[in-house]
Amino acid sequence: TIERGENRPAKVGDLVEQGDVVATGDKARAQLLMNDGARIALRSGTRYRIDEFALPAAVSSPVSTSTANASGKAVASLLKGGFRTTTGAIGKGDPAAYAVRTPVGTLGIRGTRYVAVSCASDCRDAPGMLPGDVIRDGLYLGVEEGSVVFQYGGRDYSLNAGDVYFFPAAGGEPE
Repeated sequence: TIERGENRPAKVGDLVEQGDVVATGDKARAQLLMNDGARIALRSGTRYRIDEFALPAAVSSPVSTSTANASGKAVASLLKGGFRTTTGAIGKGDPAAYAVRTPVGTLGIRGTRYVAVSCASDCRDAPGMLPGDVIRDGLYLGVEEGSVVFQYGGRDYSLNAGDVYFFPAAGGEPE
């Protein structure tokens, strides 16, 4: 669904606007193609809000991205659930212009592809976990390509390709 004043079912091709919350049901997934070329795949049971999105002037369509002196801003909030994403022109052009807020911290990128899953007694699986492992409350963050910086507990944590971290919801040291 797209939550914008009232909830309505999302259909292929629907536009998502700043302030919208995209929510997936227990057996649903969604894919978002942002106008800067970023791709976001939402897993089931997710709530993801577009807080700010300003398209770089050098980008005219998702298919034709350019990072040459582009300025823009992409800020979102992972309210619940998880997603996998590939950076678009905004993050490639200015990594500081991209952020995803989560229940336990804020994520920034360095031109990348990563997955983030926020668990609050509602996850059956998470990055880096094997079937049957106990899934604890917190944020599971895995980097597939590039690197990310995650602000957690007043510190910045740098994760590079191949890294998978768990950031406990109740605080404490990441694992």
